Amino acid sequence: MCVCVCVGSIIVKGELSEKQKKDIEKTRRNLRKQRQQVADLRQKLDSQTALVDSQKARIVELTKEARLT
Repeated sequence: MCVCVCVGSIIVKGELSEKQKKDIEKTRRNLRKQRQQVADLRQKLDSQTALVDSQKARIVELTKEARLT
C-alpha cells in the first residue's frame, strides 16, 4: 500500500509496513462498527422520542378529561 502524506508544503510518499497496514485495517473495521452503533442508537433515540411524544399527548388528553369531570 502506497501512502502520500502532506507535511507542511512537502508531500512524502512511501510504503506502509505490514503492521501499519494491519493497524489501518483494524481502525477501518472499528470505524465501520462505530458508525453502525451510532446508526442503531439514532434509531433507538427516534423510537424513544416517538414514545415520549405519544405519552405526552395522552397525558394532555387525560388532563383535559379530568378537568371536565
